[in-house]
Amino acid sequence: MGRKFFQTLLNAGSWYVCGGNSMGELGLGDNVNRTELTPIGSFDSLIPGNYHVLARQGQQLTVWGANNMGQLGLNDNITRHSPYNTGQNLFPM
Repeated sequence: MGRKFFQTLLNAGSWYVCGGNSMGELGLGDNVNRTELTPIGSFDSLIPGNYHVLARQGQQLTVWGANNMGQLGLNDNITRHSPYNTGQNLFPM
C-alpha cells in the first residue's frame, strides 16, 4: 500500500489498483483517482513508495509514478504515469 493508494493481487499475478493518483502512482496512464479496483497488469511483485511503484516480472524491473527526486532510478526527474520497463535485469529470486 502506498501513501494514498492501494494495490491487491486478485488472481495468479493479476494486480489491481485504486485510490489517489495525483502523480500517476496507479500506473494507468493518467492522474485520475480511482474509487473502484482497476486492473494494472501481471507482475510477480509490486513495491509501493509514497507516490511511485517498483514492479518485478521475472528478472525485469518496471517503474511508474512520481520521480521528482529521481526515486524511479532512471537518471532523470520525469514522472511516469504508465508502467515503464527499465531494461534492467534483476537477480533471480
